[in-house]
Amino acid sequence: MSAVFFAGVTQAHTELYDSKPAAGSEVNVSPEALFLSFSGDVRVIKLKLTDGNGKQVDFGFKPVVDAASELTWPLPELKAGSYQVEWTVMGEDGHTFQNSYAFSVASGHGHHNMHDMDKMKSAHANHGAH
Repeated sequence: MSAVFFAGVTQAHTELYDSKPAAGSEVNVSPEALFLSFSGDVRVIKLKLTDGNGKQVDFGFKPVVDAASELTWPLPELKAGSYQVEWTVMGEDGHTFQNSYAFSVASGHGHHNMHDMDKMKSAHANHGAH
């Protein structure tokens, strides 16, 4: 029980602050990258992306040696469907914790840069859809 207690305490200190694709979101096209932002510096020990059938998506993850609060990994083109992101990180205090979230892809066709997608949404809002 003490291991669970320590993991819970660590998680309270270092949490996932932001992610792209966002937790629970549906993106229109396959995301170009997976972005995770934590409330403090962490080393990502394990990172797994699985599709709706439980099949692991290989995107070349290697454990992160240098601690950082913001990390990005390029993704292959994802097919339409649901996905689960699972990670295990080590906080600055040496304790590890794990968590996961889900997102879905509406259409697997084409990569779009996340910043470009935000600009496109803004342009459509300002100028109307073409």
